[in-house]
Amino acid sequence: MRQLCALVVLLLMAVNASSAGSRLEQVISSVDVARDTPIQFVEKRMTRLFAEPLELSGYVIFGSDGTLSKVVTYPYKESVSISDSALVVVRGDQVRRLKIKQSSDLWFFYSGLKDLLSGNADGLSKLYEAEFSESAMGWEFLLRPRSGKARKQLESITVAGVGNTPTGFTVSFGADNWQDLSFSTSSGPAPDG
Repeated sequence: MRQLCALVVLLLMAVNASSAGSRLEQVISSVDVARDTPIQFVEKRMTRLFAEPLELSGYVIFGSDGTLSKVVTYPYKESVSISDSALVVVRGDQVRRLKIKQSSDLWFFYSGLKDLLSGNADGLSKLYEAEFSESAMGWEFLLRPRSGKARKQLESITVAGVGNTPTGFTVSFGADNWQDLSFSTSSGPAPDG
């Protein structure tokens, strides 16, 4: 009888795990991020060098061509754009450009974000292991890089959302080094600046 009960519990756990996995795929496949539309964000960033988190604000844009852009408008002005070919950082008069093929870590991070924002569950699952949870408040999944080399740079990405819209990301690089981005629920014109 105990063996039968243990078998039933194991089967239920397997069904729940399979259900969570398929629900994760459903959520990722249904992600709908507006293209070419500024989405306001507030970011808190922490490193071992800071006594407390630095707070930034601005907007992000996911371009129709797959380019991801993040424009910081406060407390300083900076834009970061990443595409299939390059990372471009502009701060004041300084422009830094890095070919994405020269940095496998950068390619890995960009590919994962692009897959997520495009709703490409298969592409994302090739790069990350995922744990999924869901509640009345929304959904959340924890992504951990499958690549050992990538895990040296990136510990995890936690993505939260409601319905088919991500509401925030927390990126952990380990050892008190993290970034937390929260997105506005409404998009609109980019602020002046």
